[in-house]
Amino acid sequence: MQEGTQLGWLFDPTERVIIVLWSDTRMALLRDSDRLPVLQDIPLELTVEQVFGWLRRAS
Repeated sequence: MQEGTQLGWLFDPTERVIIVLWSDTRMALLRDSDRLPVLQDIPLELTVEQVFGWLRRAS
């Protein structure tokens, strides 16, 4: 965030949660069917379940 990032996702595979970080220091803990926020103008809809499903298949 110190380098100008507007949005960050931090993955915790042990707990199967994603921590979302915004540039204004807000944070959110998402899980299961929660939708991940994306930057404006990016047409992407992902849930936490989808992300961890892809990671499980990739390993």
